[in-house]
Amino acid sequence: MDDESVAERLAYHLWAAGPARTAQALARAGRRAATKLAFAAAGRHLESAARIARTAGLRELELSVLSLLTLVASRHAGYGGSTFDLLERAEYLARMLGRETEAVHFLFVRPVGAYTSIEKDRGRWARRAYEQGQASADPIIQAYGRHAWRAATALDRADRAVTTYGQRFAEGLLLLLRARLLHARGEPVDVVRAAAEAARARSDERGAHLFARRSERFLAEIDQEPPDI
Repeated sequence: MDDESVAERLAYHLWAAGPARTAQALARAGRRAATKLAFAAAGRHLESAARIARTAGLRELELSVLSLLTLVASRHAGYGGSTFDLLERAEYLARMLGRETEAVHFLFVRPVGAYTSIEKDRGRWARRAYEQGQASADPIIQAYGRHAWRAATALDRADRAVTTYGQRFAEGLLLLLRARLLHARGEPVDVVRAAAEAARARSDERGAHLFARRSERFLAEIDQEPPDI
């Protein structure tokens, strides 16, 4: 019997002991599945754990589960509507629990993810993070706001230049910037490398050799980093 089946049976038997233990068992099963790169199974376990915790009003536990679930969701299917919904719920819970820095982190992740997936709401989320950073005395929250806004402004201007002036030679640079954003977010090395290789290929295709060399240097930097544990 595989680990997933064992975890599901254990969670079923724990149900009688209460929702907290059940959700915790499912969360552990989800974490184990994620470490084995079984992201679909991990997502199912964690979604069940989050649903149980939410129904039982266990906000601390739900937030803990959502923190892992948002990471698993972004790695399994990329950023999309469901992942952004999870981030919104996590932000809400963090604020309810008085964890302002965590709340702004979840808000910050949304525009960063939106820029890597060309999500239409990216500017609005970046603006929210910036405004909250401006209103906060916490230097960490201030930094989140500034970064969410330095990425939104730069990439929006670049996108407009490409669209308006037909400067297709810069497309590879935009892809490289998005690869660097993925790297800064702590995405898996394989995901970052694929994005950087796509940037290099696009620059080569456009004859933008300077940008292609930048992508090559970034790829070399990635290869020198210690492997993910």
